[in-house]
Amino acid sequence: MHYDISDNILPVLEKMRTLRQQKGITQNQVAEGLNVSPAYISNVETAKTRLNLRVLCFYSALLNVSVDYLLDVESNMDTIDCEIVSALGHFTEEQKKQLLSFLRSFVQTALSDE
Repeated sequence: MHYDISDNILPVLEKMRTLRQQKGITQNQVAEGLNVSPAYISNVETAKTRLNLRVLCFYSALLNVSVDYLLDVESNMDTIDCEIVSALGHFTEEQKKQLLSFLRSFVQTALSDE
């Protein structure tokens, strides 16, 4: 199944492909990270296969950009927020839990110091 241009997905796929290429990342590397075939990634990037949320989020983390940026959606998050969210994509679940615990403690301490 192919997308119609009216779906507005083609600019998103082009941005994903262009950023991937600019960073020197191959389709094979993306495929390895997602545990799919390189042909699947090629088909996603050329709109022969539908882009799904898992792939979109993976590209976002891999390319160190927000999903909003890839989708050209206006975001209320500033640059540092986007960097934090992107960095989280590289953490294990246990590391995320530890970070959340630290942040809760940090916020509690910061609020009590006011």
